[in-house]
Amino acid sequence: GYGNIKGIKKGDHIQLECGRHHGIVEVADVRTYQTFAEMLEHEKAGHIVPDDPAGALNILRGIYPKEKEDLGVYVFQLKVIKKVIGN
Repeated sequence: GYGNIKGIKKGDHIQLECGRHHGIVEVADVRTYQTFAEMLEHEKAGHIVPDDPAGALNILRGIYPKEKEDLGVYVFQLKVIKKVIGN
């Protein structure tokens, strides 16, 4: 629930970049939860942590300390608008 995250709304377009890959996604939905545990009661863990759905809670808590989790948990459902591979 960082300030910049709280400002993202359904319908917004976001440019994502990872190495040579980049693209534009549309925010199809935004869902909020108080904790990671609450989120995992409603969201598919395999969509959050594909490599280890069973360990999702421990993985998330290993990345984000308690004071970050206390800011709230935001889940964005994304729709690819434009995908680009290469420069």
